[in-house]
Amino acid sequence: MAHWKEAIAGLGLQSIEFPIPEYANSADTLADATRAMIGKVDVIVTTADAKVSAYGEGMVAVANTNKIPTYASLNSLVRKGALMSLGFDFPKGAAATASQAMEIFKGKNPGKVPVVTIPEYKLVVNLNTAKAIDLIIPDSVIKTAAEIIK
Repeated sequence: MAHWKEAIAGLGLQSIEFPIPEYANSADTLADATRAMIGKVDVIVTTADAKVSAYGEGMVAVANTNKIPTYASLNSLVRKGALMSLGFDFPKGAAATASQAMEIFKGKNPGKVPVVTIPEYKLVVNLNTAKAIDLIIPDSVIKTAAEIIK
C-alpha cells in the first residue's frame, strides 16, 4: 500500500484505508463494509485480496449504486461490475508457472530453473459500469484496453 499512498499524495489527493473486516465471509459483509465509505471517498481502489476476489461483487454493487468508481487490482472484479483494472494476467502467469513446474518434474534442479517475471498487465474497462455511474471514459483509455466490457 505504500506505493499507492505515495502515488496518490503525488497527485495532491488523500487516501483513506478501509481494511476488510476479518469476519468478512460473504458479499453482504463486504457490501456492509463498503457502506461505511459512502460520503467519505470519491473512488474505491482495491488490492488483490482473496476476500475481494471472493466477495467483491457486494462491494462493487454498493459502490455502483452510489456512483463511486471502483478501480480493482483484479481483472475478474471488472467482469463483476468494477469500473476498471490494470491487473496481472493470471493465465499468462499460470502458463509460466506450469512450464517451470514441468522442468522440475522432469528432474531439473529447482535452483537451476530461471526466475520468470510476467511484466505484462492487462487493462480491463467496464463501459456498462461507466454508463451506470455517469462517467465518461476517454477514447485514449479505451483504445489501450486489452478487454472492454460492453
